Amino acid sequence: MPLRHFVHVVGFQVPVGDAFLREPMLVMLDRVPREAWRAVFQLCVEELPDSLLREPPRIEGAEVQVFLAQAPQRALVGEVRRFVERVNRMTFLREGSTLHGGRTGS
Repeated sequence: MPLRHFVHVVGFQVPVGDAFLREPMLVMLDRVPREAWRAVFQLCVEELPDSLLREPPRIEGAEVQVFLAQAPQRALVGEVRRFVERVNRMTFLREGSTLHGGRTGS
């Protein structure tokens, strides 16, 4: 799958100070994710540590809203980027198995 089909993080809007208790951290994506990506996202969200989140992240258009349970730290940005990359990989693998699942070796 060419890179143009993946969803990429293009920026973050991180709440300052205690604002993280009221406002989500916004992860800005380069496009609105396709339905297949959104489905894998929902499956992978369960793998995020409970200590990180107040509630599950939500996709709103081309943004992911992350409701933090603790003040944001620098390492969090890298963790969120890795999470989006994992969803990309899982989506690619899932779509590949769907495309090739019906074929046989004969």
